[in-house]
Amino acid sequence: MKICYLILAHNNPDHFERLINAISTPNTKVFVHIDSKSTLVEFRKRITQENVVFIKKRVSVNWGAFSMVQATLNLLSEALNSKNGCDYYCLLSGVDYPLKSQIYIENYLKQHYGLEFISTVEIPNKSAEMPLRRIATFYPNIDFYKLFMHDIKLEVGRWNIKRPYEPIFKDMKPYGGSQFWALTHSAVQYIIEFVAANPEFVRFFKNTWIPDESFFQTIIGNSQFQDQVTGSLTFADWSRNTPPYPAIIDSEHIQYFQEKDDFLIDGIYETKKTTALCKKIPE
Repeated sequence: MKICYLILAHNNPDHFERLINAISTPNTKVFVHIDSKSTLVEFRKRITQENVVFIKKRVSVNWGAFSMVQATLNLLSEALNSKNGCDYYCLLSGVDYPLKSQIYIENYLKQHYGLEFISTVEIPNKSAEMPLRRIATFYPNIDFYKLFMHDIKLEVGRWNIKRPYEPIFKDMKPYGGSQFWALTHSAVQYIIEFVAANPEFVRFFKNTWIPDESFFQTIIGNSQFQDQVTGSLTFADWSRNTPPYPAIIDSEHIQYFQEKDDFLIDGIYETKKTTALCKKIPE
């Protein structure tokens, strides 16, 4: 079982180094996108593993903007073009860390090969905090407009400018879910081919709110891979009543992980218990 890790990073190079050390084995390839606002050398100088590739096509990533999707697509494209022969492609952030050993993760994915580990709930979904306005309301592309006005995307969202999505989606349904996923080679190949064949779909998502939580989910949710979807493998605790969100991993979480092997991954998107392979460490 060969795994390709796709990492979106922009800060904390010390933790990034620990993450790379934890996931690097003879059976893993790692492709890294460093936010163009960050200094690449601070990350590159710490890494000696030959299985790690820092992609050259970097973008300035802004929260809630399409640039997050574009950075992920850049990672996918370079990873697929490398013909690395990987079976699964796992999207992580630079502040993730594996809960399990790489031997465990490789065996787990081998035993469940063919499943697509991505959250997909149909929009609208109130319990998942996925209102239809994420798709049906126009938001300016913050990657551009933030140069001129602070929080213009939020302001325009409050104006509630409706736009029909049906002409673009046609018979597709909008789906949403957690940003992070682990998909088979066939699924990510399908995503790249779909994006190339549907430029109007891509343009539409440049004016949606937090598109990284609906772009890939909508593509997979309307494909033949939907029948194999089983939810994310990344643990994030949104259950606490006080910030930060998600919660910072602490001793209480560690005790919980030690006592349980299967547990609820993400109370926002998931409805069943599964095994978490990575955890989110908020910045």
